[in-house]
Amino acid sequence: MTPPTLVPGGDRLRDHPWARAVRWAAPAVTAAVVLAGCAGGQDEHVNAEAVVSTPPPETVTVTSTVEPATEPAPVPDREPASMDCSPSSVPVSADAASIAPPFPGNSWTVWQTGNLCGTLGYAELATAGGTGSSPTQLLLYNEGEFLGTGVRCNALGQVTGSTEDSVTVQYRWPLGNDGNANMRGRTTVTFQWNGSSVSMLGELPPEAC
Repeated sequence: MTPPTLVPGGDRLRDHPWARAVRWAAPAVTAAVVLAGCAGGQDEHVNAEAVVSTPPPETVTVTSTVEPATEPAPVPDREPASMDCSPSSVPVSADAASIAPPFPGNSWTVWQTGNLCGTLGYAELATAGGTGSSPTQLLLYNEGEFLGTGVRCNALGQVTGSTEDSVTVQYRWPLGNDGNANMRGRTTVTFQWNGSSVSMLGELPPEAC
C-alpha cells in the first residue's frame, strides 16, 4: 500500500484510516512494554527476597569431653599381726602333755628350752623319774608357735648346739651288749628352718628308736 502524501492541512492525514490504526496501536504497544517491565521487575523483587530471607545453614561444632576413668585408691598393704612372745608365755608344759608319753604311765618333764620366740626354738623333754638312758623328746617352735616334735619316736637325744634358725641334736643307742652308760651308736641330726617349715638334715636309724 502506498502511504499518503503529506499535503498542507494535516487534519486530512489525521483522519485517514491508516493514521487512526497507528494511533490505536501505539498505546497498546506502550502498555505491553510497561506490563512486561513490571512483570520482570516483580520477578526480580521476589527472587531477591527469597535469597535474603533464606540464610545459609550454620555449622555447629559440638565438642565432647571424655572424663578420664577414676582409678580406685590403692589399698595399703597391711602388716601381719605380730604375736607378742616371751619365753615365759609359751605353754611348753601343755605342748609336752599333748604328745605321746615316753612310757605308759609316765609323763614328760621340761629339761631346758632355748630361743622359743626366735626363728627356730626348742624345748628338751626328759622322762619324769627316769634315768640317763630313758627316752627324751624335742619340741620345736617358730616365734613362740609350736611346730611339733623333731622326730616321731621317743629316742635318746641331747641338744649339742643351736643358732637363730637351727638346732643340732646328738642321738645315742646301744649296739650289741652295750650298757646304758656306754652306748656306741651315735648320730647327729640338725633341724633347719627353711622359711616356711623345718627340714631335717641327717638320718636317725630305726635302732635308735
